[in-house]
Amino acid sequence: MKELPSHVKLAKSESYSDLFKMPFELESDSGDVVEIVMPPFIVPNLPDGGPDQEEIHAIYVEMEKAVAEVRDEVIKKGGEGVKLSDFIEELNKKGLGQGWELSKESGDVPSEMNIKESDAEKFKGGRIYSQMNISLDGDESARLINIIHKKFDPGTAEKTIIGETYNALEGKIPKDVEGGHYIHLIKTMASSLAIPSILLQKERVEVSRDDDLSSTVKELLGTWVKDSMPNILKTTSASRDDLIKLKDFAENEAKPIILESFEKLKGGLEYYHPRKNEYEEWGKFKKEVAERNEQMAVSESELGEIDEEKYAAIRESDEFRKCTKMTEWLGSSVIGDVFYLDGEKVESGHAEFKNMENKYNKYYGKLDLKINNKLDALDERKIFNTIWDTFNDEISNIIDKIDTPEVVTVERTDFKNEKFRKGEVGVRKDTYILPDPNSIMSVVELRSDAIINAFKNANLKG
Repeated sequence: MKELPSHVKLAKSESYSDLFKMPFELESDSGDVVEIVMPPFIVPNLPDGGPDQEEIHAIYVEMEKAVAEVRDEVIKKGGEGVKLSDFIEELNKKGLGQGWELSKESGDVPSEMNIKESDAEKFKGGRIYSQMNISLDGDESARLINIIHKKFDPGTAEKTIIGETYNALEGKIPKDVEGGHYIHLIKTMASSLAIPSILLQKERVEVSRDDDLSSTVKELLGTWVKDSMPNILKTTSASRDDLIKLKDFAENEAKPIILESFEKLKGGLEYYHPRKNEYEEWGKFKKEVAERNEQMAVSESELGEIDEEKYAAIRESDEFRKCTKMTEWLGSSVIGDVFYLDGEKVESGHAEFKNMENKYNKYYGKLDLKINNKLDALDERKIFNTIWDTFNDEISNIIDKIDTPEVVTVERTDFKNEKFRKGEVGVRKDTYILPDPNSIMSVVELRSDAIINAFKNANLKG
């Protein structure tokens, strides 16, 4: 079976509890990996209002242990592994969900899959690669981010332009400031540098692993707050006056830094010509159609015979097929200077000749416009200008929304099909878990065992 894209639904259990009515789920992840998605567990806060970090960590350890035992049962089978149906039976036995069923929305994919040991680097040595989602207020999550920043050496994400920009922005935070509002602002602004790589891939451009920042935003400092920045700020201790000062900081201190980073980023990305082959072939097609149209006026040639093999990059597209259908009609309507109406010749002097000529020219004009529109849509300069404009609009949007009293909502989106609209804030909105209007917390994803262990012992109350 060929490599699956991320987030293909494979199987799910019955709802885990009457309260949440959410199941355990299996879905694909990048690199032909299967991941188990678990429903929420309720852990009461401590008397001081903070999370019970030891209890949360203990639950995490037990769940990871159970998953490892299921994994080990699969490894014992060896060979080509086990059918997905047998795998979910092992999950049943271990108590990781009950009443598992293969997903119907993914066609035959689940029933054809085999599960076996992965050879990916992150799983070597019997490791389980896992994350944990917890609910924290904005001050708690900011303190955790600061603790991680001081405790750990820079990793891959911290060495990217997003990490470098975060550090530059952090250096501008006033020394006498308390509370997490500055941390969440600069993390959001630095993360906006992922917009170009997200939008290029939306244009079906292959962006190299080093230049693809779409997942770096989640890895930065091992924490990913799954909400829009204005909503996170509402869960901090920042007052209205604090947010006004934050807005001034964003405009006058942070914005020049983020725009400087953006200019640096642009220089590295501009060598990606979005869908270059398609652009060139549409240009070649336009030229061929124009030349054939001119030849028809002086010789008995047909416009309709287009050799589609010459257009490998575009021949399967709906737009190209529509255009070749149009050339077929044009070719069947005229040969040389003679038009045809229902198979009958319409020569100069015929009552319908002028009508046929006008109809032909109008239809040819539509074909030419359709080709020009496609060339326009694939024009490298326009695509990049749109990306740069979107980035600048996002920075303005971030600053504008810092002190908004409303809860910011975003439209649900698929990974790498993200849209950036006025009024919405943030990147990777496909991961957001939007709050209740009265929520005092956000969901925070901790991205590795090391980060989860750091969370267990972190002083989140300051």
